[in-house]
Amino acid sequence: MAIKVGDVSGYLGLEIHDPYGRIFGTLVTFYSNVHGEVEGFEVKVSDDKIVHIEPEKIRVEDGKLVVLPEWKYRATRVIEALDRALKRKKAIEKTLSQTDLPGSVIETYLKRLNDDIKRLKDEAAKAKTEIKVRINRIEDEVLHVDRALVNLQITYLSGEISDTAYRKSSEQLKRIKDWLLEEKSDARSTIEKIEKLESSPVLLAETPKPKTKQSPQPSAPVNVKPDDVVVMLGGE
Repeated sequence: MAIKVGDVSGYLGLEIHDPYGRIFGTLVTFYSNVHGEVEGFEVKVSDDKIVHIEPEKIRVEDGKLVVLPEWKYRATRVIEALDRALKRKKAIEKTLSQTDLPGSVIETYLKRLNDDIKRLKDEAAKAKTEIKVRINRIEDEVLHVDRALVNLQITYLSGEISDTAYRKSSEQLKRIKDWLLEEKSDARSTIEKIEKLESSPVLLAETPKPKTKQSPQPSAPVNVKPDDVVVMLGGE
């Protein structure tokens, strides 16, 4: 569903977040058409940089603007499409058992759906690869944070920084780690959702082709003997 100008105009100049609570940037402007539909956002991510965000990646959740990471945006589209394909295939199988429509009509629809499912499986494989790459990067980032925490604690225990400085810095680092772990958990859960849909027996099974109605066969010719004709005419 298209985002309307009225849905987001109040967020200009305000921070927008990712799904895990991290600040992504500040909304500075958006583009819209004459129908009042937003066609793109510009977000300031640093003092000297703005980035363009497609409207499909923006959600309005709990009174905040949320921008989806690239991996989650792609995966969400694949999950929604696979779920829709699954429901349509179930509907086709039900139609095959109940309808008296011409088989050729249903077969055309079935062929298109099977082609779509094949394409979606390729997209699902790419989405899972992208998610796994992100998980590996998150693990590297978590390790980076852990190193910083260890160094901070050593510095504190050695008496080089105050209690207040240690507390404030450790809170910041722990918050970063929590955000990363939340994204990692979401990434793994997303892979599971994709794999569950991919392994659905309905999607894996070969849907039988609709039976083509056959025209009734003409009756075999009846051999009539001359004597029978005489009888039929009333002769002796």
